[in-house]
Amino acid sequence: MKATVYKGDKTFSVIEKEIEAPQAGEVRIKVAYCGVCGTDVHIYHGMMDQRVSIPQIIGHEMSGVIDAIGEGVTGFSVGEKVTVRPLDNRLQAESDKGFGHIAKKLKFIGIDSPGAMQQYWNVQAFTLHKLNEETDLKLAALVEPLSVACHDVRRGRLVKGETAVVLGG
Repeated sequence: MKATVYKGDKTFSVIEKEIEAPQAGEVRIKVAYCGVCGTDVHIYHGMMDQRVSIPQIIGHEMSGVIDAIGEGVTGFSVGEKVTVRPLDNRLQAESDKGFGHIAKKLKFIGIDSPGAMQQYWNVQAFTLHKLNEETDLKLAALVEPLSVACHDVRRGRLVKGETAVVLGG
């Protein structure tokens, strides 16, 4: 299979890589689409080289279809459309402020571990979100950035009729 690898110094390479069987607790996703996040651009510019293990497959804004299921995974089936919540909080003893996405030891999948810029991607099943069968996978790759925007609107406590300005990406 093909995978895109960040090699540092503003360099990516497309490589051939073996398709791996999913381990216990994992699923293998046939990636349909993978977006390029602002974080991925920062990686390209070398701004995260101290964090990214080079060489690294990056990418986390994605959609795809479950291709294989590892031992112990329940609630998912081969052929289901999914997207990934790219947060791995397994190393934290207790989340900060009661939120699983705020933690000192939080790992970001696609930055701290291999990401979705590959044809097949093995991820922990707990990160998956099922999509409706009729969901357009091209649009589904935008679920993660859309969820961030929704979270920001909720935190801003905007109500109908108010106006907000969004600056930047």
